[in-house]
Amino acid sequence: MIYLHALSAVLVSTFLGFLFLQLLDRERKLGVMEGLGLSYGLGMGVIAIIMTFLALAGIHFNIFNILAPFILMIALAGIFNKIFPMSRKEHLTGKPERMKMSKLELFFLGAVIFEIAFVFFVSLIKPMESWDAVGHWGAKAKTIYFLKGLPLDLFSRPCIEYTVITADYPWLWPFSQDYIYNFIGFFDDFASKILGPFFFASCLVVFYNILRRVKLKRLYALIFTFFLASIPHFNNFASNGYADLILGYYYCVSFLYLYLWFRNNDRIYLFLSIIFTAMTCYVKCEALLLTLISVLTFLSFVLCSKSENRGSAFKAFIFYIFMVVLLSLPMFLLKHFTSANITNQAVSIKLFSEFRLQNLFRISPIIYAYQKQLFGVKYWNLTGVLFLISAFLAYRRKILFNKEFRFLTIAIGLIFLAHISFFMISKDVRQYLAPLSRMFLHFLPLVVFFIAIIFQHEETRGKQS
Repeated sequence: MIYLHALSAVLVSTFLGFLFLQLLDRERKLGVMEGLGLSYGLGMGVIAIIMTFLALAGIHFNIFNILAPFILMIALAGIFNKIFPMSRKEHLTGKPERMKMSKLELFFLGAVIFEIAFVFFVSLIKPMESWDAVGHWGAKAKTIYFLKGLPLDLFSRPCIEYTVITADYPWLWPFSQDYIYNFIGFFDDFASKILGPFFFASCLVVFYNILRRVKLKRLYALIFTFFLASIPHFNNFASNGYADLILGYYYCVSFLYLYLWFRNNDRIYLFLSIIFTAMTCYVKCEALLLTLISVLTFLSFVLCSKSENRGSAFKAFIFYIFMVVLLSLPMFLLKHFTSANITNQAVSIKLFSEFRLQNLFRISPIIYAYQKQLFGVKYWNLTGVLFLISAFLAYRRKILFNKEFRFLTIAIGLIFLAHISFFMISKDVRQYLAPLSRMFLHFLPLVVFFIAIIFQHEETRGKQS
């Protein structure tokens, strides 16, 4: 019965997210399954933003205060669409034709469904029990549930001040758990764990649909979706209550729709990228670095645009930055007020002043840690090996920086460069290399997507030759 109540909470937030998405997608570019995958993350993200405003205003958290603004927002968007209607043209660009599935396609679809079902099973048979899930995220969700809100002086209170770590972390994951507790009317450590598998499933649904939008055959799209779903470290983090897979979902959705906008210039892709980029900032501190990388990649798109298109691309770039800042600003304000001048040492900009030339000798442990991950079949299956092969093939074919691949190459390259730079300036390189495997989760779908489109290019090239 507890799980049914928790499922009802998820269905309500997803339904509201779906309504909001339908109002946003006025040209009907998105399919139903793709829309559902986006609606889950969109619904939880909007709820987190609403709860952020409630916390800043000092208003108690309850199910009415959480959902009423969401419903009002949808109503206002509906009124806006009625006042300013658009011509209802059906755009078939990027939508794959529907054909009966082959036996092989059905096999891989069944394999993906099995992976999702297994993640749900593993997640729901035990409560929050992993260290960060309990100490960082679950404790915060439990605290704000029993306090009926989030007091801005929470981490300044004597009983809490010296017991809570990562007090400056954004609040989307604890807020999502608290939403479940408010919906079912009581605290239950099992109920909130249902959220993780839904993020996992939504990530796979959106990933598959984006592969289809870049013209990957259905069989190959299913194979690469299964490949992503079966990566042990990826599906383990869908069930343990950590926020890293959630950050990976929001960031990769935001970047891949930006990548689609680079290719097709469809307005809905830019809107989705803006919304999900802003929501990424509500998940973890590392999202700020990932957002900066998206901004730099967008800037490279502007600079690489043809001279006649550069003006409109630059306007879209300014709009992108303005809207992301506007939507993420409440998170920065709440982070500032609640953290009470507590900063996360791991991402502090002050570390740059502590860089010394001898830090360059850290390259050996850094390379060792990276090769351990890239060739770590136990965690990643063959992802690292296939990524290196794909990058080598792209380099040999001289397509690594062509129009189709350049922005993925820039984004993934900047992520690796940023991480290595951070390890170079950190106080204790071995300590900060320890969570490297979790940092890889933040952009893992991007890496698998890169492998998939290189495979697509090689297959097309083989047929032409």
